[in-house]
Amino acid sequence: MVVKGNTTGVVQKFSLMPRPFRAQEVRSILIRTVSNGVFNSTILRSDLAALLGVTARSATTSFFMSGMAKLVKIECWAPVAVAGTSVTTSIEWADSSASVDFESPPVTFSDTSVSFDRPAHLQQHPPKRSLAREWWDTNSTSAIINFACPAGTTVDFLLDWVLDDGLAAFNHVGPTLIAATPGQHYHHPVQAILIPQSVQSL
Repeated sequence: MVVKGNTTGVVQKFSLMPRPFRAQEVRSILIRTVSNGVFNSTILRSDLAALLGVTARSATTSFFMSGMAKLVKIECWAPVAVAGTSVTTSIEWADSSASVDFESPPVTFSDTSVSFDRPAHLQQHPPKRSLAREWWDTNSTSAIINFACPAGTTVDFLLDWVLDDGLAAFNHVGPTLIAATPGQHYHHPVQAILIPQSVQSL
């Protein structure tokens, strides 16, 4: 609809009907973790969903903050702790879901440092056209990467997610918590070794 003859001399255009809108935006979050010990294990999609964030329902139960998430990037820095002793960190893209017809290529990337001056460093995005690059249900317990690093390694996880504010939130049960405050948001450590930094963790 066009309105003419207003006192400002400007032609105004507006619609008499509500316009389409996006109810939820895709959000990004970078969670920094530090390993409190040697990590050499498979990281599951549900591990990353718990790291992304959960809401405490009671002192021991939780719901995932998002029903769907996507891993955008993982980056790590592994420092040399003892002179003359090298450190190595590695990332292998590996899916273990037998219910799909395709998986991520099982490619391993590694870096080693022998000097205090330079940590072992890796920065990896999920391979193009791989399953690891796609959105996944936060209830999924399938593997996404095999990861190894020494104690003291800084590991960043960049994740895309959508706030789960619908009824479907009750279908995404999170991990068991200890002495949580109901209604509070927490970022859950990955297998009690990769500890989130500068955020509320439990």
